[in-house]
Amino acid sequence: FNMKVVGFDVRQSQELTNSLGFSYLPLQELLKTADIVTIHVPYSQETHHLINKDNIFLIRKGALLVNTSRGAVVETDALFQAITQDHLGGAALDVLESEGELKEEAELLSNGKLNAEKAKSVLENHILIDLPNVIITPHMAFYTKEAEESIMETTTNNIKGVLAGTPQNIVNP
Repeated sequence: FNMKVVGFDVRQSQELTNSLGFSYLPLQELLKTADIVTIHVPYSQETHHLINKDNIFLIRKGALLVNTSRGAVVETDALFQAITQDHLGGAALDVLESEGELKEEAELLSNGKLNAEKAKSVLENHILIDLPNVIITPHMAFYTKEAEESIMETTTNNIKGVLAGTPQNIVNP
């Protein structure tokens, strides 16, 4: 595609940069230079609102934002402002910050759990869903043949490891 690929990660890997042919940049520099910003991070305290009102307008005007990680990695209000003010050229989202509230709107209204912040986020999500330059998928961007094969391989290896007395991928509380 004759493009330069850059990335940001708090844990940089020289092995990855060598094998995949990209370079690391600080987040603010990446946002200022990338035409397409794609986000693929786990959700944690460190990644909560990684893209937010303080940095979303650093993204180049007309650039695209893709989020396939978790909804709360991108602050809904910041995304809403950047899209509706025509700063971003568009967004592709496999997740929304308040997607749980979108499913349970009637319950939220009937039991009084809808505070002002949640109400604003739900409303902004509804507007984002209908914008022509926003694509939203039903939280299934992982669903590829390769992803299914990887899940199957990991599961098989985990079972073999347990049976052999050498469990892998252990998650302890």
